Amino acid sequence: MATDYTVLYINTDDYILSEVIGVYNRLHDAVEAVIKAAHYDQDEDGCLRQYRRPTRDYESYSELYELVYNNFILEDYDLYVIRPNVYQ
Repeated sequence: MATDYTVLYINTDDYILSEVIGVYNRLHDAVEAVIKAAHYDQDEDGCLRQYRRPTRDYESYSELYELVYNNFILEDYDLYVIRPNVYQ
């Protein structure tokens, strides 16, 4: 069986603004796409940022990554969802 992962952005105010962010062969790449789409990253010291500003939304980038990796969703103001697609 093969699996790929579709990353969806769901705008909770206006569904017409929702979109498919991409389709990825690896879960790691899908998780990274979710984090990037939600405008999170880490600075050179490893501190978590959103919109290039320090944030305390999560303790660390690693915590955010694990949350998305384990739950396949990131709830911000909008939703970022990973949908696995399994093929035989």
